[in-house]
Amino acid sequence: MLGKKVFFIDMKTREVKEGTILSEVISQSGYVVSIIVDKEGKHSVETALIFENKADADKRLPEVLTIKDAMDSKVEEDKKVLDIMREQVIGKPEFKELADEYFGK
Repeated sequence: MLGKKVFFIDMKTREVKEGTILSEVISQSGYVVSIIVDKEGKHSVETALIFENKADADKRLPEVLTIKDAMDSKVEEDKKVLDIMREQVIGKPEFKELADEYFGK
């Protein structure tokens, strides 16, 4: 598939884009990931999010985004629980505002 024009779901922008497969690798998790280049740059995309035509990509987009939103929500819920547990062990941060300012939270 190297050099092939494809359509892919860009999880960051939440839209279907067109690009060319530049390379393929196996991720540390064991997934096949394609490096796809388009006018905006390079994207690392799992094979399941790559399609031969725009219609198939557009059809799958709503389902993928629904699942992604549920996953993001779960991560936020879990983060809150973990933050509470962390405070139980090590207390509240002493310089939260300063850290947020310099580390961009």
